[in-house]
Amino acid sequence: MLSTSTTPVHPPAGRRLPAALALAALLLLQASAVEGRSPRLEPRLAGFYADWLASVDHLLSERERQVFLALEHDVHRELFIRRFWEAHDAGAEGDHTLLARWQENFDQVGRRFRSRDDDRARALMIAGKPPRVTRVECDRNLRRLEIWSYDDWHARFQSGRDDRRGFLLLFYLKTRLDYGDYRHWSPADGTAVLLAGGGGGRGSVPAAEVIALGRQGGCLRHAATRELLAAALDHALGVEELRRHLAPPPPAAGWLERLQAELAVTRPSAAALPAAPLEVRYPGRYNDQRTILEGRVAIPAEVFDRTAEGQLFDRVVISGDVYAGDRLADAFRVVHYLAGAEPVDGIVRLSFFRRLRPGTYLLKVRVADGRGLGLLRDDRAVDVPRLSEDAVAPPLSRLGFATLTRGDVGVLATLPSVELMAPAADLLVGPVELTAVTTGGPIARLDFLLDGVLAAVDDRPPFAVTVDLGPTPARHRVEVIARDPAQREVARDRLLLNAAPPRFAVRLLEPQPGGPAQRAVVEVDVPAGERLERLELFVNELRVATLRQPPFVRPLPPLPAGRTSYVRAVATLASGAAMEDLAVVGNQAPVDRVEVRLVELYASVLDAQGRSITGLTAADFTVYEDGEPQPLVRFDTVKNLALSVTLLMDVSASMRRKVEVAAASARRFFETVLTPKDRASLLTFNHDLERVVPFTNDVDRLRYGTIGLRPYGTTRLHDGVIYAAHGFGGRQGKRALVVLSDGQDVDSDFTFPQVLAFALRAGVAVYPILLDLADETTQADLERLAQETGGRFFAVAGVGELDGVYRQIEEDLRSQYLLVYRPPAAGERAFRRVEVELPGRPELRARTIHGYYP
Repeated sequence: MLSTSTTPVHPPAGRRLPAALALAALLLLQASAVEGRSPRLEPRLAGFYADWLASVDHLLSERERQVFLALEHDVHRELFIRRFWEAHDAGAEGDHTLLARWQENFDQVGRRFRSRDDDRARALMIAGKPPRVTRVECDRNLRRLEIWSYDDWHARFQSGRDDRRGFLLLFYLKTRLDYGDYRHWSPADGTAVLLAGGGGGRGSVPAAEVIALGRQGGCLRHAATRELLAAALDHALGVEELRRHLAPPPPAAGWLERLQAELAVTRPSAAALPAAPLEVRYPGRYNDQRTILEGRVAIPAEVFDRTAEGQLFDRVVISGDVYAGDRLADAFRVVHYLAGAEPVDGIVRLSFFRRLRPGTYLLKVRVADGRGLGLLRDDRAVDVPRLSEDAVAPPLSRLGFATLTRGDVGVLATLPSVELMAPAADLLVGPVELTAVTTGGPIARLDFLLDGVLAAVDDRPPFAVTVDLGPTPARHRVEVIARDPAQREVARDRLLLNAAPPRFAVRLLEPQPGGPAQRAVVEVDVPAGERLERLELFVNELRVATLRQPPFVRPLPPLPAGRTSYVRAVATLASGAAMEDLAVVGNQAPVDRVEVRLVELYASVLDAQGRSITGLTAADFTVYEDGEPQPLVRFDTVKNLALSVTLLMDVSASMRRKVEVAAASARRFFETVLTPKDRASLLTFNHDLERVVPFTNDVDRLRYGTIGLRPYGTTRLHDGVIYAAHGFGGRQGKRALVVLSDGQDVDSDFTFPQVLAFALRAGVAVYPILLDLADETTQADLERLAQETGGRFFAVAGVGELDGVYRQIEEDLRSQYLLVYRPPAAGERAFRRVEVELPGRPELRARTIHGYYP
């Protein structure tokens, strides 16, 4: 299932352009003003490459700058940008790439400052978000000041160098008439510029006098602030010192020469980078006077980021300008969030819609991935016709074309997709019910194929058919094809029955069960985003080898003659997750190998006062599935297992000043809850959805992600929960989603029943924290979400209580028990009810999920 969430993004603030390009942009803006264009309509692509050049000014060498300025065609500029980042990030991955840091800083500048011409904006582009900002708000004697403090970790993170140390930056307000006009100060500027009125022409005054004046003005009352200002006056970094201090490692040698050779054979008319053709069509009219223009891009799925399970998890930004002659008639920026399975043909198709009056226009479009790298740059003339038939709104559009404005599209567009639900059983034989779940559309029917032959058709939801697998266990390939009303294939999914390997798997290829044991040959599958720590080989109980990288081949010692022995391979990931395989050898009767599906339940045990109880054993528990007791095949405690936790934070306008305190509590939560084998991530939501920090064990990176969160926009709570739950794909161990919000959902396209069903299918325990909200419906929904998924609901009066709530969540997660059982064969019901009881301990109660989808 691949879902795409499309949301508006606030327009970026103005940026400083190099002189020649700035003049051209100025002339264009003046010409537009003469035509009477609304001043609120800002072009998205005019000056785009000049803006990019200014934003990487601190990273470019003079030669790189000259090469870029000499380029004449947009496709060549896009190629330069792509190769520039590749050269600077050779060998780096994830959040530790220069591109990732630059993108984060660029986004932060747009959120924090009205103009990129502010010296603070330029400093943030170089140094990143400051961990601490101290404001000295003087109205007399001194100008208003800001002191930014960076520790050693931030210096190393931003520079990519291990020898960097922490530093201070000092800014002063140039004029009270413009609170966005802060200047970057360095000791070479002299201290007089910090005095009210500029110091009357004095070059510098002693630092002690500056501080004394501040105390007299009533703005330096605290000793800690005075000490910090004294340190800044002594050794704060100026612009050039900051650039040198945080200069990244040099790029790969010879990259410019290789680029110039590539440019020589790249046609200026090429539009696709690397391959994303644009199609334009006109589905109908809107309100008699306008016509709907639909632009659709087709992007190879291989270019997008993925979860550990291989699911797509990325975003695409489509920016564009529409000109009628020299007049800017429309400008837009649309963000598509991708989450789910790769489409059957490997192509992700995304649309944008505009409302235009009939006529001739110049359409300029740029499509970029989540890192900002160009996928398409296209300029074309379009003739918008006058149509008589109304346009049909996109599938799953909540408000149809009424949500279109000049600057955004507020539609959640889910691509047609289909997913086969895997039956849960040891071995499948005879009649078996197959269930499929669809999203998007329109989908008219599903074709079910067994081993390539059409076995059944279903034309109405819920889609469920019965196929006969025969009397004996065998490997089968099941496929489902979704078709639209014209009977065209729009989505496909497939499953292997009786042979599906686990996501994290280890297989002993040699020795074969029942055969001789001369050597061990092992195959290990490691999920994306994980790392193999070791592979251990055992003969009976004796460990005979520890291997850390392939090939996993090792001779085995002689086995005892005439006896049955076993060879065991145990693979352990860096996160602590382990998987093993075993072969019984030395006897003459071959041993059948079967794959077994297991159900994992994570249960909390509470006493009458709601306190978590530890120290229980497997004998204390009884598990029921659909009312039938199930024997346990494994019992463990969560403190011995890897934990994956996501914090989903509401940063809508209603949070206002709560965000800063909530972020500080989140930092303390990450610092206390994570152990070396755990992973955590941070996501935020308002009318937008943002993956701030992907899953990581780096507490400093998570702490950095909580800095500078700004509240604005509306609340998409339901969409946020589904998007966050998507991100757990393929992660092992306990999975928990902590949701912090103070608002009623007002802007989501998914309903609560969809959220609940998806959370249950994802196997994620949800811990909602509701801040000071009286809405009974929201509270009831979140209480049910927690109850059904095995989480816990919290309602608090204010952010001051969050530390205590996070401690309770941590205690709850660490005190849980893992109960594993083998489920019965597939029955008639798709959803299976689960209960956990403690029959010998009536004073205790167990809390876990209420059920699961096989």
